Amino acid sequence: MAAPPTPRPVLDAAGRPSLEVEGMERRLFDDLYHSLLTTSWPRLFALLGALYLLANVAFAALYALGGDCIAGARPGHFEDLFFFSVHTLSTTGYGTMSPATLYANLVATFEVMIGVVAVAMFTGLAFAKFSQPRARIAWSACCVVRTYDGVPTLMFRMANRRRNQVVDARLTLNAVVDTVSAEGERMRRFLPMRLVRDASPLFALSWTAMHPIDAASPIAGLSEEALAARHFEVLVTFVGTDDTMNQTVHARHSYTLSQIRFGHRFVDIIDTLADGRRVLRFGRFDETEKVTE
Repeated sequence: MAAPPTPRPVLDAAGRPSLEVEGMERRLFDDLYHSLLTTSWPRLFALLGALYLLANVAFAALYALGGDCIAGARPGHFEDLFFFSVHTLSTTGYGTMSPATLYANLVATFEVMIGVVAVAMFTGLAFAKFSQPRARIAWSACCVVRTYDGVPTLMFRMANRRRNQVVDARLTLNAVVDTVSAEGERMRRFLPMRLVRDASPLFALSWTAMHPIDAASPIAGLSEEALAARHFEVLVTFVGTDDTMNQTVHARHSYTLSQIRFGHRFVDIIDTLADGRRVLRFGRFDETEKVTE
């Protein structure tokens, strides 16, 4: 029987789950607010720009149906009606063009109402998206496995990109592996991995997380080949309270087996200057070196 294909990492480069879903029906307006809130800024601006243009084209067409109903607009020039719609939708009203008939006034009244509501909705959406609390965490490019206090230990490094503190920061580590039941059913499972220190009262600079590969570890006794056969992956989740915004922030990251360096250690990044000040050398954040016995 052919071996199953190698699964993709649990998280993509942006930290989002890489799982694709098929067969689940999704309607456009089922959860529109959440979809707009989670989409990227370029895509959101492109969508809002397209809706803005379409709305003005639609209202310009309505004005065109009323004939010569806009004072100051050149007859037969659709672009004048389009720009009058822009002025009306934004409630700018330069005064060079104005409704000349009851029909045009009714359409303009409806357009102003739509414009006011749209501005309020888009402003609220932009503010909600802009103010979403996020942790600015730098993750080391790899994990290392080395002997520490006589025990093989898996380590990775984190740093707080903001010049603030995360209060009551907590880490959770899981091994993601393929398992096979007694009936031969294959399942992707999350197995907890104990950390030497899984909480920090104040996370301001850097944090080296350490998982001892002892008898209680889910990967104890497994060789690199065995880990590769089980498509081993490390999933990290972080949560804490940002002391600037006083809101809960979170982050997540994953490491595949190809990102784990066995027999290496991280290069020290915190130095103490002659005057006693401590400095974090972030330029060496991802550097490792071979452990010499």
